[in-house]
Amino acid sequence: MSKKAYKPRIPDIFEAGFSFCYLVFAYIAGVIFLLKGKGETLPLLYGILTLTLAGGDSFHLMPRIIKALKGLE
Repeated sequence: MSKKAYKPRIPDIFEAGFSFCYLVFAYIAGVIFLLKGKGETLPLLYGILTLTLAGGDSFHLMPRIIKALKGLE
């Protein structure tokens, strides 16, 4: 039995690209909040919140990106 080679469809590519861009943006925004906050409480909390959100989203978006591009089940 031979397996067919997986070829990602256009919607899969766009979903993977959007998810990747979202994660990159969220991590960069969190780091910027932390670095530009200059020790103030509110930007520090925003940075922690943003990095926590991005970290949590990574757990379900990275497998979706891999599945969309490689077709792994």
